[in-house]
Amino acid sequence: MLQEWAGTAERALEDMISDLRAGKLYDDTLARDFDFLRHLMGRREIIVNEIARANSRHRGPGTPGYREF
Repeated sequence: MLQEWAGTAERALEDMISDLRAGKLYDDTLARDFDFLRHLMGRREIIVNEIARANSRHRGPGTPGYREF
């Protein structure tokens, strides 16, 4: 999932660079680009937390890998 996220982030940054080079400095384009990057960073945090939770020693009922003792 993080590889997919990385590809999306890379494309978003390339779009932002092209907007900067095109001189879209006065309209809402850069603000929307930054908003999307903030959204992507939030998604990254969620993905990383899910991976950490799935790999942690303390798993609760209903989570993958949980074994009843």
